[in-house]
Amino acid sequence: MGKSKGNKVIVRCVGKSADEVTGSMYHIQCETGEQILIDAGLYQSNDLKQDYRINNRKFDFKPSEITAVILSHLHCDHTALTSRLVHEGFTGNIYINYKAVDFLEHMLTDSAKIMARDSVILSKKSSTNVDPIYSLNDVENTLKLVRVVKNEEEIKITDNVSFKLQNA
Repeated sequence: MGKSKGNKVIVRCVGKSADEVTGSMYHIQCETGEQILIDAGLYQSNDLKQDYRINNRKFDFKPSEITAVILSHLHCDHTALTSRLVHEGFTGNIYINYKAVDFLEHMLTDSAKIMARDSVILSKKSSTNVDPIYSLNDVENTLKLVRVVKNEEEIKITDNVSFKLQNA
């Protein structure tokens, strides 16, 4: 993360990646008020019901209060919950590496279609209506927020916070 003029920055793992290999999401709170997410990843396992429950659980932050989302790379377990954030009120910028942006639309669209199919399966199994976590319309709204970033380019999110993407 770049510089913050405040003295205090709190970083919390709010995804499942603290205890799993999947579902990456880190919430950064700056003393100056900014809230940044690093990744917004989908939790993925072999248990459809558990995946739905985890991916649809209440966030412990308000998506409408998030300043920006920075996507580290293009795996679903790092990017595929961005459309749920948008569905729940996020309106800030979503930053992604320029090499990954062309594939993001296809991946999020495919993910929404899979979620629609999975909600039908879960509805039949549970005999109740299970809504998809997000829709194709949410994906369309998400893509409007995407901003392309080149490696080593300093991006100023606010007057207090900036970042640079680097190859790992």
